[in-house]
Amino acid sequence: MTIAKVAGGVALIGVSAPVLATAGAAIALPAVGFTGAGIAAGSIAAAAQSVVYGAFTCGVFSSLQAAGATVVVPGILNVAGAVGGAVLGGKLVTM
Repeated sequence: MTIAKVAGGVALIGVSAPVLATAGAAIALPAVGFTGAGIAAGSIAAAAQSVVYGAFTCGVFSSLQAAGATVVVPGILNVAGAVGGAVLGGKLVTM
C-alpha cells in the first residue's frame, strides 16, 4: 500500500460522499415526513413536532424541514458514479 493509493482512495471517497449523502437525504427526509408541502400528516415528523416541539420548532427540526422542502435528487448517473468512486476508493485505501 502506497501513500499515493491511500490518498487517491481518500479523495475518491471524499468526492463521492456528498453525492451519496444528498441522494440519501432526498429519499429519507420525505419518507419520515419532511416534504416540499410541509410536514406530512401522520408522519414521524408530525409526531416529533407534536410531542417534542409543539408550535415552536427551531434548530434541527426547522433545518430538516428546510432540507426536505428544497432537496434535489441527484441524477442516477451521478449516484452510480459516486457509488463506483466510493467502492474504488475503499479498495484503494485497504489494498
